[in-house]
Amino acid sequence: MAPRAKPKPAKTWTAIPALGVRVACAGDLAMVGTQALVTCEHAVLSVMVDEDAKTIDQALAGHAAEEKAYLQSRTTTANRSAHRYRKAYENEGGAGTNYWVDVMLEIGGRVLICQTGSIATDHTSAKAAAAAGDLCETIEPLP
Repeated sequence: MAPRAKPKPAKTWTAIPALGVRVACAGDLAMVGTQALVTCEHAVLSVMVDEDAKTIDQALAGHAAEEKAYLQSRTTTANRSAHRYRKAYENEGGAGTNYWVDVMLEIGGRVLICQTGSIATDHTSAKAAAAAGDLCETIEPLP
């Protein structure tokens, strides 16, 4: 008889009631105005609503100059699907090279923007920033 597969542990969620969403991490929530800061084990997520856009196309058009600067001046990857836009980029600062991920999600007729990097000891790791960005992609409406 084949061994039974172990059940996957249930996801732990952090609710962001002010935005009507939740993210798949056990974290602490702080609201700074209309911006939610979710501190997870290895990342801090900054989550906000783009008040001027209802679709990612509108959000990208509204941030066109900013997007052009990111795409030209930094090593960047950008990926787009129907209801998601993700870009990864790096910048140089006093602490050396830092890696960041921004994700835009269409949820409930509005665009949420989640920005993150990594607060792990290896905070300059592109891989750690990518893992933090994966958390942004778990954002979903509150049940």
